Amino acid sequence: MDELYSKSSAGYTFKDLISKIVDKNNILLAYRELKLNSVHYISGNDNLTIKDISKLTIEEVIEEVRKRINKYQPQEIQTKKIKILTGKEQTVGVYTCFSQLCLTYLIK
Repeated sequence: MDELYSKSSAGYTFKDLISKIVDKNNILLAYRELKLNSVHYISGNDNLTIKDISKLTIEEVIEEVRKRINKYQPQEIQTKKIKILTGKEQTVGVYTCFSQLCLTYLIK
């Protein structure tokens, strides 16, 4: 995806970008990144965490992301207070788990 960013910065016009967006490897990269995120244990409005999504097969995760990407509609963000390393509480905005996966993926 870094190559896409470089080309777009140089004014390149892309064709058939959706095939890159729904590429299995790009979805898996976002999935791995979300699993490593420090707030992956917080559930969103859909009451799912990455642990719940981890129960699906890789193919089911890929299919669900592809389905949601094709008709992506952002869902309401829920705010939650979490304890940070200093022991203080911090308010964070929490998407639904699949929305976060789609957003992580699209940003990449």
